[in-house]
Amino acid sequence: MANPLKLRAAATVACVLALVARDACARDTGHLLRVSDVVAEMRSDGTVADVAFAFGADAGAQGQVVRVDGLARPYGPRGEPLPDDEQTCRQALRDALGQLAHAARQNGKPAVAGIVSDAFGRPFDGGLQVECHSGVTHSAVALKGTLVDAVPNLSDAAAAPVAAFADLPFDNPTPAAHGRVVPASTGFAEASNIDAVPVQAAQRDRYSDYLMLRTPKAFAIDELGNTRQVGHARDAMVRVLDACTKEHVRCWLYAVDDRVVWSADVERRVGLAQLQDDRLFKPSMIPVATPPRARP
Repeated sequence: MANPLKLRAAATVACVLALVARDACARDTGHLLRVSDVVAEMRSDGTVADVAFAFGADAGAQGQVVRVDGLARPYGPRGEPLPDDEQTCRQALRDALGQLAHAARQNGKPAVAGIVSDAFGRPFDGGLQVECHSGVTHSAVALKGTLVDAVPNLSDAAAAPVAAFADLPFDNPTPAAHGRVVPASTGFAEASNIDAVPVQAAQRDRYSDYLMLRTPKAFAIDELGNTRQVGHARDAMVRVLDACTKEHVRCWLYAVDDRVVWSADVERRVGLAQLQDDRLFKPSMIPVATPPRARP
């Protein structure tokens, strides 16, 4: 029997090679995932037993707002392929909730309130359902919540009559352009050349994922050799660089969309300061907002 890891790797390589032709390998399938099952599972195994969660927008929640990106690859701990998007989305939600719980503990807070989806920087209040996006290489659940001292009147999530897993009831409007001027290509490497990325092999795997993201997107490398990426966001360049600032490390853009903007000369690299000082916000580049459309 063929090794599933080798088959998945071959499929990923095939998608990368087809990027120039805009092959149909890339996808972004949106879902709504019920939170109650995953929360109950995580409370049962002790992962979040000490932190309370309240889902749905809460205007009264006052405190530090935290945003997290939960990611999961479509295979299990032993390399076995997961059967469907639902299972991968469940793992992504576990990752996101684990990060929220970690943030609460670090700040001495016992609860996170007002939890809503925040995919692509677009808040979506699904109540006891959160938004999950599944692609070729991973599924993602972005959440935003407020760290609080207590969650009053916690509802019983398990009793809520919502679907466990369903397609998103609307089409996701795709940002058409970056909100800032994109740096020029430096000719350092072809965007599809994974081996040229100046990081360790483990970090290059993340660049493979980046190639599959939808535009506008950006990929950055920090001074320690770690990488960060943001896709399908008009402010992708700022967000990916700002993540480094919050961790007190310098970083620079390696790629924006399908062009490499990296330079071997540190002085010529593009960091957050260069974006703020030299490439000012261009209102004319903002695409007209597209309202959600009902599926036919």
